Amino acid sequence: MAVSAAHPHATTSAPRGAPAIPGTTTRLTSAFHASVLIGLLLAVATGVGLFVPGIYKADTAFAAAAFRGTDLVSLVVALPTLAGSLFLARRGSGRALLVWLGTLAYVTYTYLYSFAIVWNQLFLVYVALLSLSGFTLVRALTALDANQLADQFTDRTPVRTVSTFLWVIGAILGLMELAQVVPALLTGDVPDIVVKTGHPTGIIYILDLGLVVPLLVLAGRWLRARRPWGYVAAGTLLVKGIAVGLGLLSSNLFAYLDNGHTDGPLLGLWALIATASLLMLLRYLRTMHDQPIGSLANSAERGHERN
Repeated sequence: MAVSAAHPHATTSAPRGAPAIPGTTTRLTSAFHASVLIGLLLAVATGVGLFVPGIYKADTAFAAAAFRGTDLVSLVVALPTLAGSLFLARRGSGRALLVWLGTLAYVTYTYLYSFAIVWNQLFLVYVALLSLSGFTLVRALTALDANQLADQFTDRTPVRTVSTFLWVIGAILGLMELAQVVPALLTGDVPDIVVKTGHPTGIIYILDLGLVVPLLVLAGRWLRARRPWGYVAAGTLLVKGIAVGLGLLSSNLFAYLDNGHTDGPLLGLWALIATASLLMLLRYLRTMHDQPIGSLANSAERGHERN
């Protein structure tokens, strides 16, 4: 990557698109091993959620449909993706590494909603999934050399297109939810979705407005500036966007089967998020030189090991 005075995080190690130096992935080994346990726990949580009657009986009908819809996508999409990307990442695929990170981010985000699930027999499984996926994601990011991963992208990478897409999705999500929150605050009412879910507060709004929207904005800005972590964040959020979009569609399917209700026109937005995120991800990864990631473990940590 060329040096830029405006972007001090750039590296002089190699021009954009140069292959990473072959090596080992020892610094990611613990995260890889933890991902196996995450997959097993995810299979248990989603399998029970889908096939054991009454697991969500204490939740409202609206919330139960959302949880079962998410379970379905987690079981048939996220779990195979986690397994496949883990296998390929361990074999040295940079593309698979980004998909693996995105899947971990999706699992972490999904089980942040453990705060919204009424107490049931899976409580400790939810706690384990939230903790393990969150700490595994942090471990993977701290062990990663973002500069060398970014160097695998080329000048053909659609930086402007992807960053604009992240901003647009962040703006739509933020404005849509603020349009529900602000009027309710002014009138003293409770937003309809809070009533339907039976939650004591707007958990969805907290996670989206407090976490997802800022991350979309920051990732878009970093990618537009061609900062190394922008490449990592963009790929991760695109993977998460696919899974979350599919989860919203799946939740509507369960709601329709239960009581005939859906999100109506918003179904088009959920489908757009899932489809557009997939197309963006494919285009994004296609421009990446999928070279061995053995040297992507953090260089500072490697130096510490040598000492």
